Amino acid sequence: MSKKYLFIALAVSIISAAFFTAAKPKTLENTAVVVEAENYVKESGGQLQKMEGRTASSKNLCIAYWNDKDHWVEWVVNIPKTGEYKVVIRYCHNKNYLGLRDFMIDGKYSNKDLKSIGFESTGGLSRGQDDWKNLILKDKKGNDIIFKMRKGKHTIRMKNLGSTDAGKEADRSPINLDLIAFITPDVIPDKIFDFKTAGQGELLPAK
Repeated sequence: MSKKYLFIALAVSIISAAFFTAAKPKTLENTAVVVEAENYVKESGGQLQKMEGRTASSKNLCIAYWNDKDHWVEWVVNIPKTGEYKVVIRYCHNKNYLGLRDFMIDGKYSNKDLKSIGFESTGGLSRGQDDWKNLILKDKKGNDIIFKMRKGKHTIRMKNLGSTDAGKEADRSPINLDLIAFITPDVIPDKIFDFKTAGQGELLPAK
């Protein structure tokens, strides 16, 4: 190969490397997008109630009476930046079985394991004490599910699938819901909610 062509090939290689390095998207960090449960936009198969004053509830509100199988609820989330997120659901219930729900975004399951999610008892309904749990959505292997979200508005739908109870409550699954949060992978959910410094029910931004 002549020096001329060698120079051209080298120049193209350098330019290409610089282009792809510059084009590599920056990892989205330090972001938490919160959807308050009481801000649902649609439901069918039941009638939720907005509950005020439950201990340590965000904004001092949550939803309850999400009891019966096939009762579904929808929310809208506005994602500020395209990127990868995990989803945290803050809930409580006091039954000795798993409450079952699914989780869809824009009418689709981002992962097949979102077709049925088990919510274990948190020991109470946050009446006088903090019984809320931050549940990160995971696959069956225990890995956090990563949601690749585009900037803009998206519809979340969750449906009551009943419970693991083998008796008369198989078609019932009372769960109180406080919020749904889309967080970047670097955010630790339990550090989002700092009630000692923020005051009961107030949500701090991700740090």
